Amino acid sequence: MNDLTGQYLKIGKIFSAHGIKGYVKIFPLTNEAERFYDLKDVFIKDGQEMQALSIEDILLKNKFVLIKFNQIKNRNDAEKLKDFFIYVNRTQAVKLDKDEYFIEDLIGLSAYDTNNINIGTVSDVIQTGAVDVLVIKGQKEFLIPALKKNVQPLIEQGMIKVDTAGGVESD
Repeated sequence: MNDLTGQYLKIGKIFSAHGIKGYVKIFPLTNEAERFYDLKDVFIKDGQEMQALSIEDILLKNKFVLIKFNQIKNRNDAEKLKDFFIYVNRTQAVKLDKDEYFIEDLIGLSAYDTNNINIGTVSDVIQTGAVDVLVIKGQKEFLIPALKKNVQPLIEQGMIKVDTAGGVESD
């Protein structure tokens, strides 16, 4: 798990400035972009510190979120935020249904195959739109679609069980 797993959850990535008033364009890393409307502030990681940004305005545009922060006054300031991730405090997280997990809770889990053999660690989750794909790195790399039939997260035990037959293996 990464150092932010305990307190913060990553919910988006700023990929550009938008307009001249200081809006930023965010790619949401959540299934429900509408959840941004419920937020009053968010955080960015600046070095080793989390910096709070209060939200002035939010607009949903296609698959993106436009946010105007009180602290950002113009396009030049907004451009400095490019490539920053947006976080929320875990207490602000949406409630998950059974069998749903936050990506941050999966990263770093030890991965075991159906024979209980450790095959590596979950290093990333690729969001394809249709189905998320777990990246498991060990002696080999596995790409496993995050489907119930392929994946059984055991987060409390710090592990995940996967059926490698449902994925792709590379050397």
